[in-house]
Amino acid sequence: MTSSTSHNDTILITGGTGFAGSHLVDLLLEMGHKNIHVTSYGTETGHVGKLLPSSQLHPLDLTDFEKTKQLLASIRPTQIYQLAALAGVGSSFSQIEQVIAINTKIQLSILTAATDICPKARILSIGTALEYQPKETALKETDQLGPVNPYGVSKVTQEMLAYSYHKQHNLDIVFSRSFNHFGERQAPGFVIADFSKQITQLSKSNNGSKEILVGNLEAHRDLTYVKDIARAYVLLMNQGEKGEVYNVGSGVTYSVKEILQKLINLRGQEIKIVVDQQRFRPIDVPIVLADNSKLSQLGWQPKVDINSALEQTLNYYQNN
Repeated sequence: MTSSTSHNDTILITGGTGFAGSHLVDLLLEMGHKNIHVTSYGTETGHVGKLLPSSQLHPLDLTDFEKTKQLLASIRPTQIYQLAALAGVGSSFSQIEQVIAINTKIQLSILTAATDICPKARILSIGTALEYQPKETALKETDQLGPVNPYGVSKVTQEMLAYSYHKQHNLDIVFSRSFNHFGERQAPGFVIADFSKQITQLSKSNNGSKEILVGNLEAHRDLTYVKDIARAYVLLMNQGEKGEVYNVGSGVTYSVKEILQKLINLRGQEIKIVVDQQRFRPIDVPIVLADNSKLSQLGWQPKVDINSALEQTLNYYQNN
């Protein structure tokens, strides 16, 4: 059973002021949606604060069950994009308890509120490729789960909770497992954002020696431009099969080294690459690659090629 979109939908994007959320808001506004509500953690609303009226911006601690319920009761969403989570993979190793407790509570809060207030709402539960047990070949939705970092564990927990609510309360939930994505407005701590910031700082500085500090360059990642990710989320919200999981990724991997070289070439500078052991994670999966055939059967393919996506990302950091 699939659902189709209408401009009368009341859309709630939890974590909607964050990186992927802000691009999702851009896309939905372009599509003609007006009734878009977002939650933000704290009062910092960034890019989205300039796009939506303040009555549609909701600073909210989503681990607070009562306040989450009040929000859903006041707006009565027909679609919920559940993007809210503590998202740093690297930092999750040093904050295990926090990442697992908060991400679990957020999910539980939204699911219980939806069950009580808007049980007919369509929900997209956003997961991650890091839920899978690593393997060298393309990951299929049917592959074994077996996360090797605390963030991945917290996302499996979120997905399992959502699945149990779908089964128990017949909630209309579709699941994504999203692979690495990048683009404008991504926070520091993610590889392309960090490289882009360092490269643009070097291009602005007059110091003679130009060097960039890097971690593991041998890792291979399936990378998708965030605007293509947003398109996939809207497609899944409207055409995804209830109760089904979809990989969201390009189906192509690049080594971190290749990506760094592409970014350096875009600026045409001589930059020395210096490996910094401090930047290595306790565990780093060698290859992450999506089998995206299930999503592509719905008609999705990335539209923006990697070079142009990297250029747009680099320009953003150059100007901000």
